[in-house]
Amino acid sequence: MLQIALIAFDLKAKVQLTQVLFFKATSSSTRLRYSAGKATIYQAALEEQREAIKARLSAYRSAYVGQVRFPLPPPPRPVPRAPRADSH
Repeated sequence: MLQIALIAFDLKAKVQLTQVLFFKATSSSTRLRYSAGKATIYQAALEEQREAIKARLSAYRSAYVGQVRFPLPPPPRPVPRAPRADSH
C-alpha cells in the first residue's frame, strides 16, 4: 500500500488606495484557502492501472502547458555605435 499526503493553497491579497484631494485612504485584505488530505493506493491496483494513469497524466500536462501564457520578450536593446572619426 502506498500513501501520499497532498496539500493545496490559494492566497489572494488586495490593496486599494483612494485619494481625494489631500486625503489618502488605504485598505487591504488577504484571503488564504487551503485543503489537505491523503491518498492511498494498493500497489497491485497501481500496477494494473499504471499505463492508464500515465496516459491521463500526460494528456493533462500537455493541456495545462498549452494554456500557459508567457509574457512577451523585452524589445531588443539598441546596439551602441562606434565613435566615428571626423575627417577634416
